[in-house]
Amino acid sequence: MTHAIRTSGPLRWRRSLTAFLALLFALLPISAHAQTNVSPMMPAQSIRADLSRAQIALLTDEAGARKLLETAQRTYDGNLGPALSGPAPEADARAREAFAAAARALDMQDSAGFAAARADIWTALLAGGYVATEQALQTGDGQTAQQWLALREFRTATRFARPGADATLAV
Repeated sequence: MTHAIRTSGPLRWRRSLTAFLALLFALLPISAHAQTNVSPMMPAQSIRADLSRAQIALLTDEAGARKLLETAQRTYDGNLGPALSGPAPEADARAREAFAAAARALDMQDSAGFAAARADIWTALLAGGYVATEQALQTGDGQTAQQWLALREFRTATRFARPGADATLAV
């Protein structure tokens, strides 16, 4: 005579929860690894786009310009700022100062001052990307160098000027 073992409702629920948590913990390293492979270029381009739109909005919509500046600042504080503060603290400080200058220019409705601050932010990000790339190369970390190398000013290739892919190929 065989007896079927039945699991009660709470026991079945606990087993399901345990299996779900085990699966969740097993997947955590995969998602953490995926986040570290994100190129700094993506948040940098987002910041650049938001600041450009804020500069245009400053002419007609001060509140919209302020929101775009705040979005760019949050993107910097949440992504690039912490990443730059280690390898390039000078670039991080320069970017933070430029964000403060952009906020002051916005308060005074100074479009020329805002444009100058926007350019300072972008050049600080480019300088930080250069320093971070250089440090990663010096330590032999090619993957990190390749990620930071994407944070640069791109130009269209013509028949007179070929793209500068030598650095990318070298990494």
